[in-house]
Amino acid sequence: MCSLRVDHRKTDNYFLLACNSTSTTPNRVPFEITSMQWQKYTHGIVGGVFPDPTDPSLSLIISSPNMMTLPNPLVHTQRIIRVLQDGKWGVDDATLHPQVFRNATGHLPLILSPQTGAHASKRDASFGTIDDRMVATLEGELREVIKRFEDMLWAAEHANSDITSLSTRKPLLRAFKNALNCLSIPGTRDDCVWLWATVQRLHLDLLAFLDWHETFRQLYNDPPDQPLPVDTGRLGAITSSHESAEVLFKAGLPTYFIRRLGKTNLTTEIKHLLPDHVMKAVLSSTVIVAPGQQVGTPGAHVILKCSRADPSPIIFRGEAKNPHRLSAMTVWQRRDHPLQHPQNEWTAIQVAQLKEFGIYDATQHLLPAQSIPTPFVSSSTPSISHPRVSSTVSAASGAYTRASNRPSNQNPAQGASKKWANRSKLLSLPLQRWIEAAETIGRGHNDSVTPNWPGANASKTDWRGYAFPDAGMVANMSNDSIRNGALCSYVHHRPALVYRIQSLPDCGLKTSVWRSNLIACPEMRPNEQGWS
Repeated sequence: MCSLRVDHRKTDNYFLLACNSTSTTPNRVPFEITSMQWQKYTHGIVGGVFPDPTDPSLSLIISSPNMMTLPNPLVHTQRIIRVLQDGKWGVDDATLHPQVFRNATGHLPLILSPQTGAHASKRDASFGTIDDRMVATLEGELREVIKRFEDMLWAAEHANSDITSLSTRKPLLRAFKNALNCLSIPGTRDDCVWLWATVQRLHLDLLAFLDWHETFRQLYNDPPDQPLPVDTGRLGAITSSHESAEVLFKAGLPTYFIRRLGKTNLTTEIKHLLPDHVMKAVLSSTVIVAPGQQVGTPGAHVILKCSRADPSPIIFRGEAKNPHRLSAMTVWQRRDHPLQHPQNEWTAIQVAQLKEFGIYDATQHLLPAQSIPTPFVSSSTPSISHPRVSSTVSAASGAYTRASNRPSNQNPAQGASKKWANRSKLLSLPLQRWIEAAETIGRGHNDSVTPNWPGANASKTDWRGYAFPDAGMVANMSNDSIRNGALCSYVHHRPALVYRIQSLPDCGLKTSVWRSNLIACPEMRPNEQGWS
């Protein structure tokens, strides 16, 4: 196995814990606000004019009373969100760029802003692990946040305080812990980078929520008479609400206020108005620049230039103020977006999600009742297969069920059975190459033949027998059919293992050995068999 080093200084993944850590002081933008005239949220140290999307003949202005630079306002055009590399979303990403403020996500302006760093693009299709030193550093930071949350929850429960807001973060905490426990597990480079990004995304979200719950929740409800010094180490927010702009400004958060141009005196209320060419660059910007630097100006240091994934589907189309915009990115990151499932498996809920995300197309997307079954493949020499009972995981509920399959006259040589084409949502995307390999092996397989790979007999009566054999033992299997059978069984039963490990609190599979066995298949690289 190669030693894969997913280092935030050497990869295009940008979610940097080292620069977004509570253990270090965030870099401050080198400026001071000394004039007392900038004590109103309607005044702007910097401002920029752009067309009103509802009426091109009118103009809007975005200004900041406490920052020297302006972000992409987001509201000037319909947001079309495509899948980018490594789970990043560019200016639509709440962990990278100020977003349109909503009370329901009032903690997002508190997310620590990204810092300067070198981010060379580096791709590697091999397998490996995240560097142990980086994992240890990251785990230390994350466990501090987890302890802080649990201590806060414990104190609130014992003080009979309202824990409603804290309870909303319990699912996030569970996902956070699950991802944290996977940091040392080997996988493809894409898997490692995705996991690294996901863990830190959850960390930034939870850290911002804790800051909101402890301090800023009170500041939102009862803002001080005089604005607090701005914390330039946070992202802040964009808003067109006078009330929200005043609250954000007085709470000491970076504030970007949008209103009609006619309601602003550019001479007395805006200290520096961005030139037209700079504002055009801001409106079309898709990059993230260093804090304190303005997009479109010479010398602005780009610290993240997003590139599209391949393929790069559109997962959302709509307004920046649409609450489903963040949901679309979240469910994709969770690998539960409708587009990440086969269309013939969509439920009514998933179709409703497509409509909420603004990407439902009646000419291309069939409703569940309209789904067309897979055409029957006839054969001149059909063979009779025996009925069997298969074990599956429901893609909708994750429940583990057993279903009896009726006899079929289909010739197994014409294609693989569903056993070899598992498309459960619990199967991670990087396993696609192994799923395809299993499908190839499964063609012509007779399901009535008793499997002979190690542990197969126990699997008929005990689900624990589905466990994949030790990786070293499989690697040393000299019999191709036994090894191939083991790989196929792994691909088929891995969802059941993952579901039990993640869902059952007393599951005996929550040990490092069992978790390592779950990824034993990707650890093997049988290139001599012609697999890619």
